[in-house]
Amino acid sequence: MSSIEVKTFDNPDESNTSFNNAKMDIVKIGDEVKAREQANKKALIKVNVKEIREKYVPDLDEEFIKTVGDYKSVDELKEALREDIEKRKEQEVKFEVENQLSDSLIKLNPLDVPPSMVRRQVDELVKSAKSHLMHQGLKEEDIISREETLRKNLEKEAEKQVKLYFILDRISEEEDIKVNDEDIKERLNNIAKQNKTEPEKIKEYLIKNNSLDSLKSQINHEKVIDFLLNEAKVKVQISEDR
Repeated sequence: MSSIEVKTFDNPDESNTSFNNAKMDIVKIGDEVKAREQANKKALIKVNVKEIREKYVPDLDEEFIKTVGDYKSVDELKEALREDIEKRKEQEVKFEVENQLSDSLIKLNPLDVPPSMVRRQVDELVKSAKSHLMHQGLKEEDIISREETLRKNLEKEAEKQVKLYFILDRISEEEDIKVNDEDIKERLNNIAKQNKTEPEKIKEYLIKNNSLDSLKSQINHEKVIDFLLNEAKVKVQISEDR
């Protein structure tokens, strides 16, 4: 951090001792400055340095790996990082393929959906977006001021999601794709692990908020997407240059 003080003068010799004991230099102020009376004058710039920071990169050694997780060696940490990167890339590719599939399903199966369902989905998307912005540190009043813009920007996505809901439901019925207890148990375990809590607490929360059926529907639609990808013989691969 630093403080900057500027003194302008017509003659460079006027730069006297008023700026003692500080880093100084003479520069010419351009004619684009807002204060027109200072334009094209020379200025003595004084900068007081209050703080100097240096970036510190720790050595990748046995001591360092103890601070980042339960790893027994540097090689084990590197392997874990490599697997994590590959998994993230795989998820990115899969997400992209699923988006393309969803767009194709909607294009091949045109349908009108109830406006009331679209509005409810917009509400859900706006609620999620506001929560995300809040976690990013935005003030509540700033988030509220963006609500109408968020709502307008999310209308098309909400309509797409509602259309996809009906299409996937129909495919689920025709192909007899169902969600069993094991599917729900596995998903609850994953959610509990991410939130560092017990699966039963997650289940209780979902039941209390009438969200368990929504979770079942989400799992069902994911199974339909996987079914369609497998039927289409889509192979998700990780390219070396991604």
